[in-house]
Amino acid sequence: MGKNKTKRTGRYVTVGESAYSFYDASTGINIVRGEKKFLTPRQLSVMKIKKALSSGHLVYAADDNKPVEKYNEEKVEQMKARFDSMVQQGMDAKKIASAFNLEQITKIADEYSINVEAEDTVETVVEAIIADIEGNGAGSEE
Repeated sequence: MGKNKTKRTGRYVTVGESAYSFYDASTGINIVRGEKKFLTPRQLSVMKIKKALSSGHLVYAADDNKPVEKYNEEKVEQMKARFDSMVQQGMDAKKIASAFNLEQITKIADEYSINVEAEDTVETVVEAIIADIEGNGAGSEE
């Protein structure tokens, strides 16, 4: 009966879907969203880590060689739908900008084929997207 090699060598883990970070003082492990850490078998056997893995706060990383994707296609679609509903409700650009960070709004802008430059802020990108939506909705001459 062969032994499980992953238990002997350790595993890569990252924070779960709804978690922002994980910290264990006894092992000194600190993992934030989008980061992936290799845990040794000894670290994986710590009770706090075991509980975090079983509850979904920590999850095993899908592939050891690939970086963890912070925003997959499904997440981007959800953010775009949320953005669209805010625009349809008539929210102010400043208020919409406060609901997203620059990385998120950049992903949303990519969905609208809007290029974001280094000096752009969240608010300027939001205003550009709103102008694009209103321009296409009003039947502009583009």
